[in-house]
Amino acid sequence: MKFLYVSFININNKERGIEKKVFAQFNTLKSYFAESFLSCFLNDNEFGFWDEKLSTRKILLRKYPFIEIFAFLADVVKSENIDFIYIRYTHFSSPFFILFLKKIKKTNPSIKIYMEIPTYPYDQEYKNASKLAKLIHFVEIIYRKKLKLYINRIVTLSTDENIWGIKCLSISNAVDFESIELVQNVRQVDLIRLTMVSSMHFWHGIDRLIASLRNYLVNNTSGINIVLNIVGRLDVLHAKNLISLVDGDEILKSNVVFLGFKSGKELDLIYNNTDIAVGCLGVHRKGVIQVQSLKNREYAAKGLPFIISHQDKDFLNKAYVFYASSNEDLIDFFEIIDWFESLKYKPVDIRNDVKNLSWQVQMKKVIDELFFESNQIK
Repeated sequence: MKFLYVSFININNKERGIEKKVFAQFNTLKSYFAESFLSCFLNDNEFGFWDEKLSTRKILLRKYPFIEIFAFLADVVKSENIDFIYIRYTHFSSPFFILFLKKIKKTNPSIKIYMEIPTYPYDQEYKNASKLAKLIHFVEIIYRKKLKLYINRIVTLSTDENIWGIKCLSISNAVDFESIELVQNVRQVDLIRLTMVSSMHFWHGIDRLIASLRNYLVNNTSGINIVLNIVGRLDVLHAKNLISLVDGDEILKSNVVFLGFKSGKELDLIYNNTDIAVGCLGVHRKGVIQVQSLKNREYAAKGLPFIISHQDKDFLNKAYVFYASSNEDLIDFFEIIDWFESLKYKPVDIRNDVKNLSWQVQMKKVIDELFFESNQIK
């Protein structure tokens, strides 16, 4: 069998979480097939294949990118005799996507099409979107109803059994453990070091974290100092606002450090000087309660305890996770200190506890479902 992975993100930067996820999923799945191909944006103007065999096959995008891409992919499915397609869906249902699915089903009636929805439900994300984005979403709502005619399974991180009339396969977000080193941190006396790695969105709740830290510093009676390191791009508007907030505050500016975007060994060094990691603290601002964040899994794979304010099904009732309230209340750092000092977990214990959250384990669920459905993969 031949396998095609379809992604509509630019994966030039393999250090970002989404790109790492795409490569990890693809590399796991391709071991089960005779030939495998990864399609993606090669840059802002070109779409093609990351794989060596098809690396020369690409198109220069012109006036109607998605129309051109779907026509290009339909041709590849036919010329390469693709048997299985895994599509990372980012809300692009349209007449052209439906036509693409219809065409490849006609080319190969036995082809299996699995479509992953990274976040579901997602309609609430368009509440404050631009008029153009809302119009595109309106079209998507209409045409996603037709997907049940062509899609064999929806792969979801939610607990839904059926979406848009299509049977779901539930997996968990995961990480590539081979690429993540265990932290080598040493606790310092009377100091707790927090690190938050963020793409600097409003719903990450960095402003809430900073306000909570300020409240602690003003009322600190514990004798324990807390330093917050924030890793992420500094050129986006939300980051600039946060930097201005901290720089103008004598209490905060020596305890909050903006480190900019870091990856690889530089990020590992920061983690090695971290006691507690921080995940999203503001997803309630999007009307979301449950999230399976890649960052949570990376923290755990590193062996770090962490703070979040949402439900994550893979970390329910875990002692090394501190659950802040899912609202705008300030976070109580005195409670965090008590929780942290009572922890009995070593970094290796946390890492071992989440070994099932590897892409090898999670994508095997896809293969098992495909095998059950088609009885062709041995």
